[in-house]
Amino acid sequence: MKNCLITFLFIFSTSSIFAQDDYKESGKKGNWIITNQFGIATLEAEDFFKVRASVFEGAFSREFFLNEKFSIVTGLEFLRVKADFQDLDNKQQHISNNHINLPLSVKFYNNKSDKIALFAEVGLYGSYLYESKVENIFENETQKQKKLGFNFGQHFIAGLRFKLDKKYSASLGFKYKSDFSSSYSDSKQQFELTEYYAVQLGLYLVL
Repeated sequence: MKNCLITFLFIFSTSSIFAQDDYKESGKKGNWIITNQFGIATLEAEDFFKVRASVFEGAFSREFFLNEKFSIVTGLEFLRVKADFQDLDNKQQHISNNHINLPLSVKFYNNKSDKIALFAEVGLYGSYLYESKVENIFENETQKQKKLGFNFGQHFIAGLRFKLDKKYSASLGFKYKSDFSSSYSDSKQQFELTEYYAVQLGLYLVL
């Protein structure tokens, strides 16, 4: 998987350079994109629990046009995962995990110039779990762990982009993603997020 990530990053770097050069000449550079996602996922804590969770994600991305149908997208995502579970003493607990994600994907449009364009996006991501908070609401107790570790996964997005005017567009889509690898220190609880299904709302600013 590490080799796949390195290969993907190399393709992104070289493609972005060529894309920027080509579209500087044509006046077409790319988009800034702001998206929000909300949905459900499966959260698993190794040797502890596996439950359904609520997910809330915001992203700020840059899209680099390669041609009329393809582009490369990368940026920063801020993900919050919330769930309830029972601990080993059968006490009800609430967990909130906060991640910073770095996604990298290839995006396809059926026709970028149409007022309503169909798009699909597939790629990889790295996710840093910087904080995990567990609360016992009834006993008013809170436990926090920080700098837990990294997860790596794949994502897929499909939807419609609606052109509002020459500068702005909006989008409505569906996002799926799933972790496939992780790297945590031995002293930290290891988490895995799978079966992530979310509705995506987006705003595009043409450069």
